[in-house]
Amino acid sequence: MPRLLLAQLWLSSLLLVGCKAGVGEPCTTSEDCEAPFGCFDQKCAAAPSATAAAGDPTSVALAQLRPEDPAEAVDALLRLDELARAQPDGSRAALLARITGPLAEIASRKPLDPKRQAAVLQLLAESGRPEADPALVAALQRHRVDDEQPGPVDLVMAKVVSAAADRGLEDARAPLFKLFTALRASSRKGEAGGLAKAVGRAVERLAAPTWRDEAIRLLEPPIDPNGRIGPLRDAVFTQRTAARILGSLAAPEAVEPLFRVVLDPHKRDVASAAVAALGAIGEPAREAARSLLAEGSTPLHRHAEDSFRLAREHDLPDVVDQTASDDRVTMAAVVLAHGGQAADEARVLEAMKSVGSIGRGRIAAALPFLPPSDATVKAFKDTLAESPLDLPIDDAHRGVAALIRVAPGLHRPEIVPWLADWAIELTGTDTALAPFREAALDAVLLAMSTDQTPAVQALADLITKEKWQARLSLARQLSDTCKHGSACWLDRIGRAEGELAPFEREKAAVMAATFAKTDDERAALRKVADGLPDGPARERLSVGSRGAH
Repeated sequence: MPRLLLAQLWLSSLLLVGCKAGVGEPCTTSEDCEAPFGCFDQKCAAAPSATAAAGDPTSVALAQLRPEDPAEAVDALLRLDELARAQPDGSRAALLARITGPLAEIASRKPLDPKRQAAVLQLLAESGRPEADPALVAALQRHRVDDEQPGPVDLVMAKVVSAAADRGLEDARAPLFKLFTALRASSRKGEAGGLAKAVGRAVERLAAPTWRDEAIRLLEPPIDPNGRIGPLRDAVFTQRTAARILGSLAAPEAVEPLFRVVLDPHKRDVASAAVAALGAIGEPAREAARSLLAEGSTPLHRHAEDSFRLAREHDLPDVVDQTASDDRVTMAAVVLAHGGQAADEARVLEAMKSVGSIGRGRIAAALPFLPPSDATVKAFKDTLAESPLDLPIDDAHRGVAALIRVAPGLHRPEIVPWLADWAIELTGTDTALAPFREAALDAVLLAMSTDQTPAVQALADLITKEKWQARLSLARQLSDTCKHGSACWLDRIGRAEGELAPFEREKAAVMAATFAKTDDERAALRKVADGLPDGPARERLSVGSRGAH
C-alpha cells in the first residue's frame, strides 16, 4: 500500500479516538490536545517522523518540547535562533513566528533553570510578538529585587521591562509599578543590565491614573545631596521617576508638590524632571509659575524661602552667589519657559533682567522651549556673550557648555555662523578653551546647512581633525540631499545606521524642526518623536514641534 495512504489511514484512526482537538485543529496549550499530540504553533500536532523532519529541525525541536522535560528542545530552539540571527532579513522573523508561542508557554507555566530561562526571556523580549506577552507579564510578576548577587535572569529583566512597555501591556502595569517602588537603583540588581533605568522609562510610559497619589507621596521625603552616595542615588531615582509619572499623567493635583521639588536646592538633581513634568501639566503649572514670579506670601513663596535658607545653612554650592529671590524667580521662569507658550515670552525675558548671572544663564538654557523669536534669540546670544565661561549653570556640563548644547534648539539658521565666530574669538589657552570650542562645534554641526560650511570649517580647524572630520562630511552630505525639506529630514531619522547613526538622527531631528513651518509638518514631528526611544533625537523633535518657527 502506498506510504501516503498509510499515513492518511493512521491520521484518520487517531481522529476517531475523540480527542479534545485533532491534528491540525486550533489549540492554546498541549492540554487542549489528546495524547500523544502537543500544541505547536497553536495547532495540535504529533512529533514528525525522523524521515519527514530531516530537513526541518524546528519541527523536531517543537515536537520534543514537553513541559515535563523541555531543556533539550529549548536548547535546540535557542541554537536555531542564534543561527537565524546571522541569516538574511526575514529568517529570524519567520523562525520567531513559529517558536515564540511554545517557548512563551514553557516560560510562563514553570520557569526553566536560570540560564535557560534568561535566554528564553531575552528571545521573547526581542520577538515583539503578542504570543510572548503572557510570559513577559509572568516574569515581571515573579521578579524580586533584593541585595543578592544578580543571576542570569536579573541580567535580562531590563529587556523584559522595555518590551512590556513597548507593547503597552495593560497587565504589566501593576507588577511594573510594584517593581519600581521596591527597586533601589544603587543595588546590584538595580544596576544589572540597566534595570533601574528601564523600569523608570517603562512606568513613565505606562503611567496609570491610580498611581497619582503614590507618586506624589514619593516626592515628599527630603534629600541630602551631601549624604552617602547609595541612598542619594536611590532617592534621586525614585523622585525623578515619580515626577515623570506625574508629567505623563498631566495631573493638576501634582503642581504644588512638583514646585516644592523645583524650589528646593537640596533636590536640584530631581528638578529637571519636575520642571519637565510641570511643562507637561500645562496651564495650572504656568499659572503657579506666574504667581511665583511676583513677590508674595503664598505657601510656595514661603517654601522657597525656607528651603533656600536651609540650603545656605548646609553650605550647598548651588546657592552660592544667589539670593532667595533670585532662586525663586529663576526656577519659576524656567518652568514658564518649559510651558512653551509665546504669550509668556515677555515674562520670561523680564525675569532674566531681574536676576543675577547664574539665574540668567539658567533661564537662557530654557529659552529653546519657547517658540523661537528674534527676542529670545537675542537674549540667548547676549547671555552667552556676556557670561564667564565657568558660569555654574548646571552640574551636567562645564560652565557655559550648558548653554552651547541647547543652541541648535533655537531653530534659527543664523545661530550657526554666530556661534562659530564666538567660539573662534575666545581668548585663552587651547587647553582651557577646548571644552567650549568642542561643544560649539558639536552644536553647529547639528544645525548647519551646506552654505554654512566655511564658518563651521573655520572653527573645526582649531580642533583635532579626528574629532570632527567624519561628522562634517556627513552633515554636508545630508544637507545637500535634504536642504530645507522637513519631510526629507524626518525620513533620515529612520534611515540612520552605522557608527554615526546617533549623530545623524539628532541632526535630522534638529533640521526637521528648523524647517517645519506648517501645523501638519509639526504634527509629523510629534508623530515621529512618539515612535522613538528616549534620547536626543526624540527630545529635539518633541521640543521643536512647539509653536511657529
